[in-house]
Amino acid sequence: MSCLIERKIENMNIEFLNPPVPDENFGIIVRAKVDDQTIICHFAQEALQDVNPSMRMLSPMQMYKANEPELRAITERLIRNGKIQRGYIYIRTNDVRS
Repeated sequence: MSCLIERKIENMNIEFLNPPVPDENFGIIVRAKVDDQTIICHFAQEALQDVNPSMRMLSPMQMYKANEPELRAITERLIRNGKIQRGYIYIRTNDVRS
């Protein structure tokens, strides 16, 4: 049985749980509650840099905080499009550019 949610879901309650924390690969991890399930949202360093390239020299946490509304919107779109895999959602460069 696959843990990937493959269907597009429009009506779901998504709540981001703070605080964001850095990971060992210079990305950021944020927990989110999707209906009754807690998931881990992992933002790759490259995705953080691509949201606002003029901020590339900032720390990952600074980039996340400066672009949090846009990053949350990207994450919500991915969640609603069924991209949760085994309780994780990975936000990469491709997700920021699409």
